[in-house]
Amino acid sequence: KSVGGRLGIISPFFKDADSPGSCFWFELIDQGYGSIESKAGVAPTMHSSFTSFGERCIGETPKTGGPAVQILLVEDNLLMQLAIKTKLGRYFQSMSIGCNFTCIPADKPDTMGEMALACLKSPTAMFDVVFLDQQLGVRQEGSSCLWGTDVIQKYAQWLEQSGGTKAEDLGDWRYEDQIIHILSAAGSGADILKNAGVEETYPWLQPCPFSKPIQERELQQFNVMEYPHFRRRALEA
Repeated sequence: KSVGGRLGIISPFFKDADSPGSCFWFELIDQGYGSIESKAGVAPTMHSSFTSFGERCIGETPKTGGPAVQILLVEDNLLMQLAIKTKLGRYFQSMSIGCNFTCIPADKPDTMGEMALACLKSPTAMFDVVFLDQQLGVRQEGSSCLWGTDVIQKYAQWLEQSGGTKAEDLGDWRYEDQIIHILSAAGSGADILKNAGVEETYPWLQPCPFSKPIQERELQQFNVMEYPHFRRRALEA
């Protein structure tokens, strides 16, 4: 990040599960690009089709032809973000379920909360599950930096004011079907919510099934059919 690089988990050399090739990539700025010494003759960003906002994940195309799980990941630690995407990507691939990640860009942590809130309120997109980190940027007096619990409270206020129904005709999808989890190294995130004075009675705010980093035993107990938006689409497929 400090030298202007990027990293991701899906390489253009990725083929399939049996012959994955290179599944991890990173880029650094080539200071000599375009000079006599630079002989590579390739673009400085060979992964230009992959951005941190909406990066595709392993298993994106489900083998069963059913819906893919839509995940919004709000995590400012790029290594933790990578670990979560890798773990869940491989898990869903093993279950023959596709999964698509939308990742809030972490290059400006102070703006991640606002961007996450905008995604949650989007009239054209719906997420099955939202993994929301608590500490996003640095909160200072007079700043508009939103942490995870701030996003939850503002989202709750907006839902109450809007009535919760989609602004556009998207069937019976409702914003309340977007299940939000606070990410925490301690597990469920209940302590974070309690300390911030956030009510845990919202049906769309549920204890996180995973800690940071995700443990194998947690994946064994995970059931994606418990998420109403995905369950509805899976049953209709």
